[in-house]
Amino acid sequence: MFHGTAPRQRQEKQKDRVNIYLDGEFAFGLNELDAVSLRKGQILTEEEIAQLRDQDAVVRAFDQAVGYLSYRPRSRQEIQQYLKGKKNIPPDIQERAITRLETAGYLDDRAFARYWIENRTQFQPRGPHALRYELRQKGIAP
Repeated sequence: MFHGTAPRQRQEKQKDRVNIYLDGEFAFGLNELDAVSLRKGQILTEEEIAQLRDQDAVVRAFDQAVGYLSYRPRSRQEIQQYLKGKKNIPPDIQERAITRLETAGYLDDRAFARYWIENRTQFQPRGPHALRYELRQKGIAP
């Protein structure tokens, strides 16, 4: 099945996203970078539409994780739990978003462990056993 894309329309609440219309009806939203390659009247296959939606799901999960990371550094496990539990993101999308976070340097378990130990040492001192326990709880390997 083929669809012609209608003009893109910027979303009101999220200015970096656009609405995509197929056959004159709203189909889905995309981030601007992915939507840039689409043109009015362009023919899209079902497979191309699925691929665009899939890419957008990864971008949205990545953005949600970045927001969660903005409060403090997190471990890989904390991000997985957040995306799975709070945002109900499918495992394959989670993994791709986490890979993007690691590639961008936003997620690094070794750096997180250093941060956690320094923070605890300075503000809420703990003994070595308690620190190891806390780090294990956050998914950091011994």
